[in-house]
Amino acid sequence: MRYLKNGVVSSCLIIGIVLGILCGHEVFGQEGALSLSQLEAGRVAEEVAIPYVTALQTGDVQTLESLIDGKLAITLGSLLRDNKEYPNFLRESFGQNRLLDTKSVLEQKIVESFVALSNGQGVGTLTVEMEQSDNNRLNLQLSFEKDKTGAWKVVDQKVN
Repeated sequence: MRYLKNGVVSSCLIIGIVLGILCGHEVFGQEGALSLSQLEAGRVAEEVAIPYVTALQTGDVQTLESLIDGKLAITLGSLLRDNKEYPNFLRESFGQNRLLDTKSVLEQKIVESFVALSNGQGVGTLTVEMEQSDNNRLNLQLSFEKDKTGAWKVVDQKVN
């Protein structure tokens, strides 16, 4: 009976350790990861997220170029620079969409999903909810990175 108890305790301990590792991997996977402060979240919303969505709506390719980096700059950069019809495409695709998230809602989403890294950089993903002219919802998933200079940039986007 004692062996059985020890076996059960050992199994529970092993399962607990494995679950802790699996659950903690997402949070602790990056060394020195801290949640973003409300002040920093406000900065991301005000200086990057809202201007990015507004630039999509108005077809402002110069603003978009200044707010993107990484993978998105590679895939979208040439369209923004070289395709003279792209601003019209953006206005037609996003111009009639209404942003459903207020600045405070965006800030809260940022606080909940972004992390600041101990090396001064940061990462995060934000889903911006919009309503189209036909009352359907459009979710714009934006991925952000903070570089060593402290600038947050949009590095990927997906439209759902």
